Amino acid sequence: MDEAEGAVSAGEGEAVVIGPAAAVPSEPPRLLLSRALRKAMDDKGLSQTALAKAAKISQAAVSNALNVRRSTPSTETVSALATALGITGADLVALRHYRARAAEPTASGPPGGPAADADPEGKDHSGSAASGSRAAAAPSHHAAHRAHQPCSLDLRRYLDAVIRSSDVHPYPGVLPGVDPPPLSVVYLRQRARAQMLADGATGVGAGLMDADTVLGGDSSCLILAGPGAGKSSLLRTGLTTSVSHWNAGGRERGLAVLVKAADLVDQVTLPEAIARSVTAELSDHGMLQALLPEFFRTHPAPGLSWQVLVDGLDEIADAGSRRRVLTMIGKVHRQQQEDLKERKRKNLPAVQPLYQFVVATRPLPRGEIAGASFRQDVLALQLEPFAPADLRRFAAGWFDALKLPLPERAADSFVEALDRTELAEQARTPLMATMLCQVYAADPGRRLPIGRIGLYERFIDLLYERQHAAGNSGARFQAKAALRRYGEEAVRRAEHTLDRLPDMITQAAADLRKGSPAPVLGLLANHPDAARPSQVPHKEWEAFLDQSLRRSGLLTPRAGRLVFLHQTLLEYLAVRHDTRDRVACRRAVRSAFGSPLLWWLGHHRAFRDEYSFLGFLMEAAEDKGFDTARALRPMAKSIPGARFMAEQAALGTQISGEVLRIAADTIADAVIDPRPIESPLDRDLAAEEYLVNIAFLVDLGDGYRAADLAATLADEGSVFPGYRVDAACVMADLGDVRAPDILFALARGYPDGPARISTFRLDAAVKLLDLGDTRAADLLAAFAANRRVRARDRRHCAQRLAASGDDRAAGLLDALAAE
Repeated sequence: MDEAEGAVSAGEGEAVVIGPAAAVPSEPPRLLLSRALRKAMDDKGLSQTALAKAAKISQAAVSNALNVRRSTPSTETVSALATALGITGADLVALRHYRARAAEPTASGPPGGPAADADPEGKDHSGSAASGSRAAAAPSHHAAHRAHQPCSLDLRRYLDAVIRSSDVHPYPGVLPGVDPPPLSVVYLRQRARAQMLADGATGVGAGLMDADTVLGGDSSCLILAGPGAGKSSLLRTGLTTSVSHWNAGGRERGLAVLVKAADLVDQVTLPEAIARSVTAELSDHGMLQALLPEFFRTHPAPGLSWQVLVDGLDEIADAGSRRRVLTMIGKVHRQQQEDLKERKRKNLPAVQPLYQFVVATRPLPRGEIAGASFRQDVLALQLEPFAPADLRRFAAGWFDALKLPLPERAADSFVEALDRTELAEQARTPLMATMLCQVYAADPGRRLPIGRIGLYERFIDLLYERQHAAGNSGARFQAKAALRRYGEEAVRRAEHTLDRLPDMITQAAADLRKGSPAPVLGLLANHPDAARPSQVPHKEWEAFLDQSLRRSGLLTPRAGRLVFLHQTLLEYLAVRHDTRDRVACRRAVRSAFGSPLLWWLGHHRAFRDEYSFLGFLMEAAEDKGFDTARALRPMAKSIPGARFMAEQAALGTQISGEVLRIAADTIADAVIDPRPIESPLDRDLAAEEYLVNIAFLVDLGDGYRAADLAATLADEGSVFPGYRVDAACVMADLGDVRAPDILFALARGYPDGPARISTFRLDAAVKLLDLGDTRAADLLAAFAANRRVRARDRRHCAQRLAASGDDRAAGLLDALAAE
């Protein structure tokens, strides 16, 4: 390894020390950030005015980003500028790294603004001097020591392998001759909201926040989101950000490690499971030697934790196995918390735990979370969908990466085309947006699919078309070249297998969904249509089958076996097999919906992880001529059944209007007004349930009743203010004309409400700004200047003002940087 890579070589068994040139740039990161942006501007021939217009941000925000004496620009501003300037790949990673380093506190004070969690009274909760004092501003001996810690050979190999894998997009590409763009190029930051846990406990914190910011924190959390809502992309981006920071010498926060939940099922210790999972994941990216469990039994650097990112918990079909994973994580988490309390009791210095956990999953059945000890000390977050403006930016990024002419104009046409389908709401999730962008780009003049199953069908058909259009690199050409020496019969058998491959893949998906432990390659090899010709050696034929599966675009290698790229792809393909003819379809429908009312009343919670599959099944059955409305009508008259219909509508499942109306009536009749409830705790619990029912009505398309119910809650002073703001935001999203005045009153503070500046009041002001209400800017400016507001909230208010073009933003950001 040479100095250009930021390290000096060492002999076998010696530590590898990250060199100063990589660990601490010779020039300030803020200067490097400004220089990189100015160079890109010069290359593009853009003025500041033209760049502001291209990036769709204010000229003040552009000026702030380019001026090294100004505060560090926000991540959103840097991302917008990078998109407008065409900065991608390694240059984009470097740009994000400069911004992150520039925003960190230094010996002379925090250049990007006050410390993230600075106390309004200037106290340092770590027990040191006040944050504004010279002693607090100077880096501690331990912090300086960590910045120059030796990097072991194992750590060096881990960092390098993750960097090599960082830009692989998790979803397949369907356009012939065009690979999917790197994830960093098209990734769009998502927001998250504190969420009620399945066992009734609420997580710490509240209000909207950047999901990426949570991953950069120092506490464990649970990420909840539906299928395709961006969980895997969020974790992959968090991993890349963490490792890039460490790779450049940063040692101020823990080091992330991505683990598949399925790899934690085996009865082994946590370090053993992490080592196996990471080695398997990175083996295709240059990890030539397995990482040992001992590597994960100690801190990655003194005083810093491993941030274990656990992905795909909901993809474990067996509930007992899911509980086993959660129990393992819960025991480790609980033991670490008890150790910290014991140290505090003995007046010993506080230490960082060995592990912090971020677990990403679809919503789980009631009670499963409780066994993991995820309670008051763990943040539970629900990923929010893209805003309409975010979707347009996301599409423009994809179309630019896919080399469509005039990508901005194509994005406008795409959004207009979406409005003519029933997928406009579902397109606000990353997976659906990714698929829709590629389907549109493949044939911009063709009408987009109407429903979810139509989208998946079109997308997979395009994957197969890409496979057949591959020319000399395609599966058929390669099979002929590899097997011709075994005779024409071997070539004919190979072509027959390729002809039957789509059907065999759907059958494998159905088998896996039903719990088959066999790998996909094993299921294919045992299929009669993939029988090996006697003259072809076993290894040659297995290699042919393996390559055929990989070229399908539906599977990817992991831990020595092929797995489906996304759980929803597996579910759709399983339905495709289960409804291959009317007899099979009738059998599948009866199995899923026999005695529907009793079935859902008794079991709807336990089978929530089946919702996506059942939605595909309902649409497929309708296409086969079955009257699904007949089975769904009685279900919609029960509360569980009505909520099931709402969640299916949110997924994009096609359901008859009559069934949706019945379900909406059922939900509306069940709403309990929290206002007469005397107990404050019971009133707040009722308000939480009230909001849940409002959300179900929105999903069912009954916006009128949802808005009226929301207005009742938003105007009720005795209810927890966070619920009132949430209700007002629902009204705003529905276009209710009453929403701006209610949001303004909540942001300003009702006479009967709390006088302190709460996060909820900030959320109300930000939402008011999004609506274009001129009153919002004055509120945000007042919040940004108020020392009673948390430092990070003040900075967020000032940044939102800057993004809106408010002239006061630059002064507020400068004042924050100077404090």
